[in-house]
Amino acid sequence: MKGFLGEMRDVWRRKEILEIDRVDICVEKPLYSLDRVESLRSSIIRWKREMGVAIIAEYKRSSPTGLINTQLDIRDYFFQLKDLVAGFSVIVEREWFMGSPRYIEILRLLGYRGPVLAKGFVFYEKQIDLYRSCGASSILLIVEALELEELETLYRYSEKINIEPVVEINKFEELEKVMKILPLSIVGVNSRDLASLNVNRQAMLSTVRKVRKEYPDLIIIAESGMSSVKDVTEAIEAGADACLIGTSLMRNANRESFLRDLYTSIKSSVSL
Repeated sequence: MKGFLGEMRDVWRRKEILEIDRVDICVEKPLYSLDRVESLRSSIIRWKREMGVAIIAEYKRSSPTGLINTQLDIRDYFFQLKDLVAGFSVIVEREWFMGSPRYIEILRLLGYRGPVLAKGFVFYEKQIDLYRSCGASSILLIVEALELEELETLYRYSEKINIEPVVEINKFEELEKVMKILPLSIVGVNSRDLASLNVNRQAMLSTVRKVRKEYPDLIIIAESGMSSVKDVTEAIEAGADACLIGTSLMRNANRESFLRDLYTSIKSSVSL
């Protein structure tokens, strides 16, 4: 692996997860009950049916390309958006993204019963244990970062401990390989290349179209690079069920109005 992804993987392979997340340990607490938490799949289907699109709001303070918004408290973000989104994605990686599993725990302490996706670079089962113990109901597994055997092990372990796996791809060919060994339910299509960190929305839209055509029953989440109603509309028209939006929501002081206008526009276009 080259570029950012290769560098990141090397660091994680040199360090134990509990050393990297040494100030973020939730595993000593009682396991958070997910009995009454709506699944990500169910929430996406419901929001897509009722609103024309399911939006997953990501709490993302920073990235390797620069700071995003370090002043926005996750509690404010939650109270602004809790009734406007199908779920939350929480960046849990600390070294490059200023994230933490603690943010998931805060959402649960605030009483949120919707789906929460732990989004980071998962290589170990103990990472999944950590995020699950903080209240994550879904986990992101990135094909580009894992060997197929690793992906299969982590996917099946996630299901075993009742955390919903979302498999992220960058290219359609990655999905074809995974579908031969795993019965995927939800797939994320990232427009950002994790090696170069470049965003290519047109490539993402092309991949979404292929996935929808070849695997019509899959729930598809379009990820990265969406900052306008037009961007979301194009993703939905390509076949996406949901859009994960982070940077543009974090930076938009009028994020609530943006989402309301988005749903109105999407519903109007769908009814035409």
